[in-house]
Amino acid sequence: MPDPSPNDAPLKFPIPAQATDDGRTAPRVSVPPMYTLLRAKRPGDDKYPWAGHLYDVSMTGMRFELDEPLKTGEQIQLRAMLPGSEHVTIRVEGRVARMHEDGPGPARMGLLIERFLGPHDRRKLTGYLQERLGTPDVAPKTSPAVEQTPLRKAA
Repeated sequence: MPDPSPNDAPLKFPIPAQATDDGRTAPRVSVPPMYTLLRAKRPGDDKYPWAGHLYDVSMTGMRFELDEPLKTGEQIQLRAMLPGSEHVTIRVEGRVARMHEDGPGPARMGLLIERFLGPHDRRKLTGYLQERLGTPDVAPKTSPAVEQTPLRKAA
């Protein structure tokens, strides 16, 4: 069988781990935004009206961008596709913890993850971070109240 052409090979790009000496409680991984897709909605909404990109992610939070800024403290749900040879999609709920003033263009925000929405989302994110960081230790130094919430059954 012939070797796959370079076009058939999975995309590979450097994903540097960032140190936690900036006061964060969990190690985070930077991702190339052009290879991510993020959808956002308010809890209780059926549709995800906002689309954007992810910049970095950890077990306790993520930095992302949307075309519209949200308010600090606003509760939102995100569906994020993480890049790699196999795309990993996670769903989380949390609150906007900060706004990043980066100038014109999409609004960059930080999200504090408060709960994982799917039964496997925590495990998927843990595995993704472990693979990219090269260590099994991706848990926060202190344990924030991040819950695993089972999917709600449709009425």
